[in-house]
Amino acid sequence: VCVLYLTQFATLISDTDNSEAGSVYKIIEQLEQKHYHSFSITLLHTRETLLKIYMELQDWQTALMYCRLTIPVYERVYPPFHPMVGLQFYTCGKLEWLLEYTEDALKLLTRAADVLRITHGTQSQFMKELFGKLEEARAEVSFRLSSGEEQIS
Repeated sequence: VCVLYLTQFATLISDTDNSEAGSVYKIIEQLEQKHYHSFSITLLHTRETLLKIYMELQDWQTALMYCRLTIPVYERVYPPFHPMVGLQFYTCGKLEWLLEYTEDALKLLTRAADVLRITHGTQSQFMKELFGKLEEARAEVSFRLSSGEEQIS
């Protein structure tokens, strides 16, 4: 019951103050972690909400943390080539890229492309942009490896 009230409160304030809503949703997440399995859909929804809030706040590191937490649940809930799985890989890959975790970004964008080329085809504007990002990430990783630069994440 407490979680329900907190969720309703967080929903109300998220329209005006994402930072405050994020704080309330973190409390909700902590409560849910005590009562639900880590693959719980309820906990997944809370973490998806936190992901969106932190993306809107442009707190990329925290958004990435929540995105990473959602992937094992997506992989368990959906079939391997479901578009939701591919889109979650894509979201995490873009966050990794923004934070300059290039090798991790390349891995996730590759996984996204493997799924989304099946679910979305290869000719849509979205997929062309994904393939472009993938090539850019490959070039960056290749350059870093050839120059001896190591990734720290």
